Amino acid sequence: MSKRSFSCICCGIDFTPRYNISRNYTPKYCSPACFRDRNSQNPLCIEAASLCQAGFSQAESARQVGIAHSIFKRWFSHHGKNMLIGRVCGYCGKSLDGLPFLSNRIYCSLTCRRKTERDKKYPKRKKVWGPLRDEAMELYWGGLSTRLVARHLGIPDGTVKYWAHHFGKQKERSKTAATLKLIPPYQQLTAAKTADEWRNTLKELTSDEQPCKEAPLVHLVCKKTIGSSGGINKFVTIIYDTLQQNALNGDVFAFCCKDRTLITTISWKKGMFNVTQLPRPHGSYLWPREDFGLEIPVLAYEFEFFLSCYTYEKCSIKTSETLDI
Repeated sequence: MSKRSFSCICCGIDFTPRYNISRNYTPKYCSPACFRDRNSQNPLCIEAASLCQAGFSQAESARQVGIAHSIFKRWFSHHGKNMLIGRVCGYCGKSLDGLPFLSNRIYCSLTCRRKTERDKKYPKRKKVWGPLRDEAMELYWGGLSTRLVARHLGIPDGTVKYWAHHFGKQKERSKTAATLKLIPPYQQLTAAKTADEWRNTLKELTSDEQPCKEAPLVHLVCKKTIGSSGGINKFVTIIYDTLQQNALNGDVFAFCCKDRTLITTISWKKGMFNVTQLPRPHGSYLWPREDFGLEIPVLAYEFEFFLSCYTYEKCSIKTSETLDI
């Protein structure tokens, strides 16, 4: 029986099969290479491979295109490996080149896969720290402490400390005008080193207030007093002898006790001395340091703002530097 010759549908060469074939069968390819080349042009497999390159698995790509998974898997093992170069992780963006099972891989690790599943299950718990971390570090480099940064942005203090530990040395910290506005007033006043700096800081904090022309001047006595057991006579004696001021000029003189929980004011009004005591049940008042001098004059609205500044830190008491009244 003579062998028949056929024409290859891929390369067009006439070939004669090396084995006997039945009458009802017509070979189409002259060699396995032509079969693979012809099969590589399958449009459905190419479309499925493009989906696989976009991040879908082999089974998902074959299901969407409408071909059998086994056919696409066999096609992909011969022609699709070069199409997956440059793929990245679907969660963290890390390159997937060089990892095993590349055609079915979507994530670089099991951790990224679990994080994606968690975010799908709990969408409200997903936290994007990138922009928030950059804003927090800019505030930290601007001179704010980690506690103030956390309070301003509404995030945990431990998170800001972790960022400051790992990224805080990338820039030098220096205070800016934008970050100074975020520092609490009591910290700005506490950081003052001289009386003029303390006075200017208080003036800047109250720059938005409208001063009253009829408001009297308030003299803050820097030396702390032990108590108010001496009465009005002791206060007047300190005003005349220590401060060298006239107690009858209508100005207000403010004294602070040694533990900074009580402020006593005395002034001459309508032919008599008016004494007012302002206790603070919680925390302690801020008061000018004793090395700033005898007194610091402030305006009435500045004194009212100053009374709202307090701290919960314990103050150190030195009885040798207080005025005994």
